[in-house]
Amino acid sequence: MSPSEIPPPPGTTAYRWVLFGVVVVLAVLFVLVTGYVVADLGTTFSAAGIAGMASGLSVTRPRS
Repeated sequence: MSPSEIPPPPGTTAYRWVLFGVVVVLAVLFVLVTGYVVADLGTTFSAAGIAGMASGLSVTRPRS
């Protein structure tokens, strides 16, 4: 059922623009928050992970 088959109620254009604006704002906020969290976790993990891997590899590597 395509939208063109449904007669648009009055005020649909404004409603669509408001909905579009809300979706855009939420998407931008989601991207910003996700990017911030990923960057924050990324720096934490890369710093701790690299040090942990280096020490872990040096500790667990069998002495040959």
